[in-house]
Amino acid sequence: MLPHFLRPKQSFLARFLTARALEGTLAAQELEEEFQKERARSDRSGNAFSMVVFRVEDGHLDELAPLVSYARDRMRIYDSVGVLDSNRVGFVLPETAPAGAWVFAEDCLDQLHEAQAAQTKSRPSKKHPKVSCEVFGYPLDWQKNQPEDDSDLDRPAPPMGTSARSAGVVSSQAMHAMHVDPSASRERQGADAKPVGDFSSAFLEPLPWTKRVVDVAVSGTALLLLSPVYLTAGALVKLTSPGPIIFRQQRAGRGGVPFTFYKFRSMYVDAEARRKALETDNDHKEGPIFKMRDDPRITPVGRILRRLSIDELPQLYNVLIGDMTLIGPRPPTLNEVAEYEPWQRKRLDITGGLTCIWQVSGRSEVGFEEWVRMDIEYQRKRSLLFDIRLILKTFGAVLSGRGAY
Repeated sequence: MLPHFLRPKQSFLARFLTARALEGTLAAQELEEEFQKERARSDRSGNAFSMVVFRVEDGHLDELAPLVSYARDRMRIYDSVGVLDSNRVGFVLPETAPAGAWVFAEDCLDQLHEAQAAQTKSRPSKKHPKVSCEVFGYPLDWQKNQPEDDSDLDRPAPPMGTSARSAGVVSSQAMHAMHVDPSASRERQGADAKPVGDFSSAFLEPLPWTKRVVDVAVSGTALLLLSPVYLTAGALVKLTSPGPIIFRQQRAGRGGVPFTFYKFRSMYVDAEARRKALETDNDHKEGPIFKMRDDPRITPVGRILRRLSIDELPQLYNVLIGDMTLIGPRPPTLNEVAEYEPWQRKRLDITGGLTCIWQVSGRSEVGFEEWVRMDIEYQRKRSLLFDIRLILKTFGAVLSGRGAY
């Protein structure tokens, strides 16, 4: 077994061990395809859709067979059901807001409890494992369009005119999940709704263990070999401007999950307070990012560190602990993600990295939308050989300094 620090942060074994264990259900990969299709449709139209996930605790998936059988009688022709792993079944419900998904989930649970009660009556010794349920809604801003009463909760059509942009920042995530308690009122469930993350991350391919081993080996070795550079850069930062040596910031990782991002401080400590006055000088006129070729907030030493990409070296520690990988899209700030269009959030579908196509294609000289398309392109092309090519190109990009500001 791999040591803990070598393991990917989410298990990937279930993806390979999952089988079509219940009659009439899709396999995990097939359900993922349906989910991604609905996500793409929602990104284009702004219409809501939901996903209901039932989990059997400490039991076998067969315990959900009565629930699935009943649910199939209620499903529309374009709804989908599939086995996610050894104890979870998921339902993709197009054009269904979470309020309607709650009704669907409650009815399914009621039917399951009736079947279990009948079995217990005939076999008093029979014990049934606990079944829990979560309801996920997409997009993020569905809440502002929820009905004021429960008169139209029976699978309501999604609200029209839903904004394509997120209404606010909730850890930069695009899905909401509600734990459904069948004994609670629908009003209570709505009050207890809380954001827990983008459910699309349940389908995202975790970092392959081979890539993780390479990350740990390379980052650990580089941290040791580059220790003189770290000491020199740290001393220069400390001696030339007041403030901490290391700059810490919350960034959005895989699936939008925040993590602490490290780099050598290259700006004055009041940089964020001065940004608003410089907004009109932003060299990037599209997208949520802020970049200036001659940013007055950058210290003289910081300008050199950026030119040589030395300011990014502390992120090798992020790679070592698993928050980042060597090759992958650059992790964005949470404020940037809050302004993403839905399709742009796809760049968060894989683990962020030190370098990617954008870094070797001009960096800050590339427009934001093209940058995002490059990250999505990397997701399609990702392979060991392609990563090696990007690493070799990165050395040339660092030496040239193109777009490094």
